Amino acid sequence: MYEFTAGQHGTVHWAADKVVNGQRERMGELDVTYDEAEACWKAEFSSPRVKSVWRLIVEGTHLTGSARLLPGNATIRKIDARKD
Repeated sequence: MYEFTAGQHGTVHWAADKVVNGQRERMGELDVTYDEAEACWKAEFSSPRVKSVWRLIVEGTHLTGSARLLPGNATIRKIDARKD
């Protein structure tokens, strides 16, 4: 489940949850900014295990996107979701 709320200074706050045994569990949160050159919402994510860049495209109620490893650009996640 994804929730988007207005962030600060032109950002959008993105919170991602998964549902386990009927309960929501937080997977992570990012602040995304709009990248006009790439025409997408974009954020970098770093952890001790991985560094990635997330790109999201919103068209009405349809959200598509991906996460790619840095360096190397291998796709590690694809997103295709619609708002209820």
